[in-house]
Amino acid sequence: MICPHEWRPVCDSDGTTHINLCEFAQHQCLSERIHHKNVTIASFEECGNDGKCDEKCPEQYSPVCAVNGVTFVNECELRKAKCLLSVHRSDLTDLPKDYDGECCKNYPCEYSFDPICDRSGRTHINNCVFHQEQCIMEKKFNKTVQKEYSGQCCNRSCEDNYQPVCDGSTTHANICQFRVKQCEAERQGRVLSLAYAGECCRVPKGGCEKSGPVCDSEAQTHANSCFFDKKKCVLEKDQKTLTMIHNGACCTIKECKNTDEPVCDSHGGTHASMCHFENTKCIHDKIHINSTLQFRYRGKCCESSCDDAWSPVCDQHGKLYTNKCHFMVKSCEIDKSSGALLLETPCSEQQKRRMLRRVRNTSGLLWP
Repeated sequence: MICPHEWRPVCDSDGTTHINLCEFAQHQCLSERIHHKNVTIASFEECGNDGKCDEKCPEQYSPVCAVNGVTFVNECELRKAKCLLSVHRSDLTDLPKDYDGECCKNYPCEYSFDPICDRSGRTHINNCVFHQEQCIMEKKFNKTVQKEYSGQCCNRSCEDNYQPVCDGSTTHANICQFRVKQCEAERQGRVLSLAYAGECCRVPKGGCEKSGPVCDSEAQTHANSCFFDKKKCVLEKDQKTLTMIHNGACCTIKECKNTDEPVCDSHGGTHASMCHFENTKCIHDKIHINSTLQFRYRGKCCESSCDDAWSPVCDQHGKLYTNKCHFMVKSCEIDKSSGALLLETPCSEQQKRRMLRRVRNTSGLLWP
């Protein structure tokens, strides 16, 4: 049986002092079985010591813990107990102090393996043993021991080679050290994943901080080009590319329905609807700061795949066109934008001569 460690002395008939009644009972049992001797209780106090251990101790509670796990009221009482034991117990020649304060409670812990890992990376057999060792470390070494997670500690021996990997925010020296941190995260109910090989991308400093917002090719707005550079770095680790589309916040792209109502812009581009045109216009105008995309007319843009073969025609307003194809394109555009009619007329020789001196070819239109 396991006896408690409290100091409640018992003196037996042989003049031996026992720490308490429990220890006396064990001694009595052994004496009967081994030595066939009947030992009885003489008194519930220390056995007489012929004045050797009569030190008077102050009635001051300043507890100390002896190495045998017994708490004494103060160091004086511990010295007195050591003296008494040396007189009456030849098997106990010394009883040094272990640490200041009351002894940690000695719970009867089972030794089932249900490990606890503390923050210093030490594994304890189970929670009961952890609490006992926690108390001893705090009182004996003034060291705070805290639980990190349930389960065996993840610490393992890793080589010092620097082949960095990134978990998305933290750079680990190599894959082995990452696995250690990943194990610890799992013990704490967190998920730590490998993002890419190499050091983690960081937001750079410097002039990029003053760039103002920028828009990337994935339609994400960044507070400045520093944040864009970090995202670009991350994507390049995965063999992807990212480009800066324009300065300023990205356009808010509206969700457009397929209405089958196309429109034509000023650059000859056809859009599925006015909504689609407005989305394109926003992006175009942010990229081309000196150019504005404008709405021209409803309907698909007029076909304009004309060559420059010289066969001039004129309209009723006296404007000359390189050939009939260019004239038909212009006629289509005027019809769709205003509903007006453009008529083909013969060109005079004077118009042709003037055209040869002053040629400005814009979409095939030759102005007189």
